Amino acid sequence: MNKVEISQETADCVTQHMNAFLQQCHEEKTADFGAPCATCIHVDKCNMGWYTKMRPIFDHSNVAIQLRYQAHSHK
Repeated sequence: MNKVEISQETADCVTQHMNAFLQQCHEEKTADFGAPCATCIHVDKCNMGWYTKMRPIFDHSNVAIQLRYQAHSHK
């Protein structure tokens, strides 16, 4: 298995976004993947560029994520 090295910023970014997504699902809200950036300690370094931070993980994964599709709430 190949390993991917990621920075602490990337690890924080991924986990903050996943945590926010899970909380939004729990609250039956439409996903807002930009929400965690508002309180992130790294926002001054990445300028809310979460996709750039997560890209190394996406590129290494065997799972395709289609960001061009708008999500719909089940409400």
